[in-house]
Amino acid sequence: MKCYTLGTADGKLHVLKVDESGFSIKPSLVDSLELSKRPTTCICCLPEQEVVWVASGPAIYIINAGTNETDGFFLISSKLEHVSLMKLTNDNKHVWIATRGSHVLQLRSTISFSSPAVLVYDVSKDCKLASTYPMMPDEGDLGAPRPCRVTSMLLLNEDMVWVGTANGKIKIYQLQKQEVLSPVDHESYDPLSCDTPPSHEIEITFNLQNTINAATKPIRCLIESRKEEDSVVLSCSGSYGDPDTILRWTMDAQKMQDENEEQNDEDSVPSRSLSLPVLVEAGSKVIDEGEGSNSLGSSSRSCEADAKSETGVEDATIVSSVKTAMRTYRNKPRIKRFMNMLSTSNTTNQ
Repeated sequence: MKCYTLGTADGKLHVLKVDESGFSIKPSLVDSLELSKRPTTCICCLPEQEVVWVASGPAIYIINAGTNETDGFFLISSKLEHVSLMKLTNDNKHVWIATRGSHVLQLRSTISFSSPAVLVYDVSKDCKLASTYPMMPDEGDLGAPRPCRVTSMLLLNEDMVWVGTANGKIKIYQLQKQEVLSPVDHESYDPLSCDTPPSHEIEITFNLQNTINAATKPIRCLIESRKEEDSVVLSCSGSYGDPDTILRWTMDAQKMQDENEEQNDEDSVPSRSLSLPVLVEAGSKVIDEGEGSNSLGSSSRSCEADAKSETGVEDATIVSSVKTAMRTYRNKPRIKRFMNMLSTSNTTNQ
């Protein structure tokens, strides 16, 4: 029996259970929780702690996986902006959070969610901010465009973080953790006493390693994939049909050439790049279906004869392209009219 959580746009969280032991897999609704009136945007499951982090609007709710009740919640944005991104680290001890339209990343501990943020970082200025800094810009910057707002994130290994922004850039950071002692008064501290000894804290630094100008549109998604035995990163931007919508990058931020670009131009079919004009003339006769093959053959020979008579030397490329186009598009009405015009023109010249 597997359990699934599903968030909806009306701010509800639905708990489903699926029995996969039989031949038919049918989910059953176990419980539904109404968190808020804002859309549920992100969900992170922590099986070790038996809790689920659910982002609904500007708040994150801590749901007990056993009782399906809310253990607590906290606000992420003082401007009440929706949480747009939530990514767990590989060790499930921290979670990255960003809000819609913000260029600030926040790293929080999953063990003590009520404590302040471990790290607050501005990707537009590449600087560390105070833990009390709000996720959104100041009041005076609310109406200004935010080209460096965070749109996607990918966590690689334990220390590499790829961040996609709205201006088409990919920023690669290295996350470093260092254990330090909390500041204490060493003159008054006695190791033999019962006083609390100095605690060890984790200091986290975020260092920019590389910046890639990947596209002109927002980086919507960053995905880790593999090519043979090497790991690659796929970046997705723009809309379907746009050039360079999906690009591949190596781990050292080098763009990988598309396999289609590596093919020689000789492998391409000439008929697919040939653009034939549409000729329409009053009184022209449209070729019937029954005589299509004979007319195409005579038109092909006429075209070949014209190429020889005008230049004196046969242009094999043009003739081959025209022949291929005739064979491929012989049943198209416009090509039939074009072939008919060629045969009529040759008859007149003779």
